[in-house]
Parts: sequence; C-alpha cells; structure tokens
Amino acid sequence: PRSLGFKDITAPAIAQVYLSISGEDKLGNPARFDPVFLAPWGGMWLEPYVVLRASQENRLFYADPFRFLGQWLKAAPSFPVPDTTTRDGKRLFYSHIDGDGFASLTHFPGHPTCAEVIRTKILERYPLPVTASIVEADTRGLLKTLKPDDRQRYENIARSIFALPNVQAGSHSYTHPFSWDPADPNPGHFDRVNVQLNDSVSYPTVDLEREIKGSIDYINQNLLPKNKKVELMLWSGNCRPGVRALQICREAGVENMNGGDTIISRLYPGLSEVAPRTMPWGDELQIFAANQNEFMYANGFQGPFFGGFADVIDTFERTEKPRRLKPVNVYYHFYSSTFLSSMRALEKIHDWCMSQPLHPITALEYASIVRDARRTKIFYLAPDHWLIANSGKLKTLRIPADAGIPDLHLCKGVSGYKTEGSVTYIHTTGEARTELKLADALTFDPDHLRLVDSSAGVQFHELNPMHALFQVKGWDTVQVTFGGIRPGAYVDIHQNKENGRLKADANGLLKLSLPAHSTVALTIQRPPYAAAN
Repeated sequence: PRSLGFKDITAPAIAQVYLSISGEDKLGNPARFDPVFLAPWGGMWLEPYVVLRASQENRLFYADPFRFLGQWLKAAPSFPVPDTTTRDGKRLFYSHIDGDGFASLTHFPGHPTCAEVIRTKILERYPLPVTASIVEADTRGLLKTLKPDDRQRYENIARSIFALPNVQAGSHSYTHPFSWDPADPNPGHFDRVNVQLNDSVSYPTVDLEREIKGSIDYINQNLLPKNKKVELMLWSGNCRPGVRALQICREAGVENMNGGDTIISRLYPGLSEVAPRTMPWGDELQIFAANQNEFMYANGFQGPFFGGFADVIDTFERTEKPRRLKPVNVYYHFYSSTFLSSMRALEKIHDWCMSQPLHPITALEYASIVRDARRTKIFYLAPDHWLIANSGKLKTLRIPADAGIPDLHLCKGVSGYKTEGSVTYIHTTGEARTELKLADALTFDPDHLRLVDSSAGVQFHELNPMHALFQVKGWDTVQVTFGGIRPGAYVDIHQNKENGRLKADANGLLKLSLPAHSTVALTIQRPPYAAAN
C-alpha cells in the first residue's frame, strides 16, 4: 500500500474515462482525479494505476495494454509494422552464451570444465548458430579461484569452441564488471565491482576501454581463426552500460546486447514481464536480449535446475500465443553445465527448439534487425500503398490479416507473405526501399510465384510470376515453401546443377527440402502441361 498525493487532473468532456477517483481538496471541496482516459487526440494512463507490483519480482498490468491502446488506435487505418520476431514466415531463433563459468569444473566424471561440456553436449551436437563469449580474466587464469599456469589449457578450449563453424565470437569483458556506469542512478547492489582477481593482478578500478576494446583485441589476436572476429559485446553484471561504454562499442565497430527482463512464465504470468527491445542512453542505443537466462529461472542458480531453466520453454510459448511478441532466444552461461540436472534442462530446451519451425540466425543478426527496426521509416503514399525505408536488415513487415495481401505485380522489393491467425507477415528482399501495395484478399487472384516461408535466409536474384532464382544459406537442411502456383501445376527445378520436376499440392504450395547451401531455379510450366497428371 502506498499513500499518494491527489492530482488535480480531470479528463476533457470528449474523453472516455476508465478510472475516476473522487475526493476532497484541503478545504473540503469535492475534487476529482481521472488517471486513466482516452480522447481522440490520445490519452493518459498514469502510475500507480499501470502496474500492480505484487512483489519485487512479480508485476501485473491493471489493464490489457493491447486492448487499451487498441481502443485508441481502432479508428486509424492499418499500416505495416516493422517486425523483429519473424523472418521469411518463420519465428526467429538465436542463442548466446555469457562467459561466466567457462573454466569452472563440472560434476561430471573426470570433472571437465564447463566450457568443455557445453562444447561437446550442445555446440557440437545441435546444428544451430550460437554466439559464445568469454571473460578474458577467466581464460587467462587470472581469477582468484584459478591457476595462471592453466592459461594454455583454457585458451586451447576457447580456440576449439571458436573454431566450430556454427559459433560466432563475443566478448563478455575483461573482468566482468557488475556495475558499468559510475553515474548510473540505479546501479543495483553488488558486493564487488568485478570478479575477484589473483593478488598478482593490479586493477583497482574498472576501465571501460580495457573492458571492451581491450578484451575484444585479446580475443581477436589470441583465440580466433583468421576468418572470424568479435562483432558483439555482451554486457555483464547489471547490464546497464551507460553512454560511454556504448560509445566505445560503436567506435570499435561492434554491436552490443544484454539486459532486459523477459521472464513471462507460469511464475510470472503478466505481460509486464515482457521487456522492450532497446534502451536509449543519450544518443546511444542498448540492444536488450530477447529473453532472460538461467540465473533468473533457477533462483539465482541455486536450484531447482532442471525444473527451473526448463521453464523457459513456457516463456517461448507465452510469447508466441496469443500473439508473437519475441523470437526464441536461448540465453545461458557456461556454468549451466555444472550439474547433470542443469545440463539436462539445457538439452531439453535445445531439443524443443529443434522440434519447432524456426528460422535460426546469429545474435549479431538479431541485434542488427532490432537496430534497423528502430530506424525504419514508413511513408504513406495512398490507401493500401506505402514506401518503407531502412538498411535492409529488417526484412519483415506485419499487418492485420484482414488488411489485405501484397499485390506482387505492383510491389517492389517484396518476395512473399504468410498469414498466421490474425497476422500477415510480409517478406522483403532486403532493399533500402520497399514499395508495398495491398489488394483485397477476398477478390484478388494472387497469381504470382511467392515465398511463403523458409527456415533459412533466402536471397533472390530473380522473381516474377512464373520464375524464381534464389540462394539459401542455412545451418542444416533448409525447408522452403512457395505459393502462388495453380493447384496441380508442374514446376521445373534446377538445384545445384541437378534438374527435376515437382508438382504443386492442392493448395498451390510447393514444399522444398534443400541442402544448407543451395542455388535453386524454379519455373512454373505453362498450360497445357501444368494441367497434366
């Protein structure tokens, strides 16, 4: 319970008032406070009537924000929205590992390091892209709990991980700062500034240049094969970098990620447990992780381990239905392999991911998509006609399913679309300018070859009503579906120098299973051949 001052704010006569409080002023005269209302020009939804803080960890919206804002927006025409959850018709997947616990010993036979177990049981087993990071002081054996003489062993393990084709390199800093910005008004409470180092190391204060650029240079020069470099900084500790740390990342040419507390699940069922995508710091931008890690799900990694982090699957499901709010982000630390139960949770999560129709990308790609979504500009040209401008990293637009479907004869830079429930996802080809023209789905004949969905990136070289030439590049066998074909029509396929002929199904769909790296040409046969059995 809190005692709050009574504010002298009343809604205008034209407003729809959702909450009104009656009281008296200091002189005993009747007074009214309208903290929640909507008017044609906008409205107000004031604290403390936004979120009920049931506990420090659990918050619930007093109202459904989608319904509340929908009431205001319902009179506005539908428009395409930059979507960061989906690419080419499938929900995005990405994974990243914070470096904590890299050199810690596990409870497995022989007590291998956590990094070795993660390498064997996750990174080498599942054909999924993963961004792995290290704490420099960890791999160099500079932690109080490690021996500097073991540095060569730890660095060799790191090299073996970064050499894997599905692993991208990230930095988790030099000494894992718990609080990054000395000017931060809300830094959190920590017993130490960073991890405890050996007595031989003199490092009295956190040096942002050393933590970021210094650790990146160390990884690039000592741990990576020639074809890789660090392109992502993963924040540690309170994950509140502040302006200067973000500036250093930008100047070094690396993206940043971490922070954000998306933990909606059975324990935390409210929509307020879905974090935003970004946090502005001055003119800089922090990219939040799409989901939280096992530390939050396993009670500060005190347990239960299997029944803790495995609940992230519940989070993935709650951010998919009734509406897709986030991609699937498997985010954890190397110390997740410490115990058999915590390792089993990690395997269960990856097995679930492998069973889902996802579109895997790297953590860097996701961060780039989020940044591009923020910069995307949408220009209204005419009814059902827009121009979308961005850098081409953001390649998915979302519209209500009843708003229509793209007329691919008139669109520019649109490769296809897919309707799921109440939403239509529109796929673009990644051009700097996309022109979108919609047609009535009930009356328009979509007689144009189009991409419906793909489990990997598709790069089109040609796309017209009867023909497509494209390349796919994935991490495993790629599943691609095309539509806009007459049911039963034959389609000639030329794939990696092999020729064949396939037949569209009764819904006019053509489903392809392609090698991870393929160049494919499709040509729809014209009548009368298309009608032959």
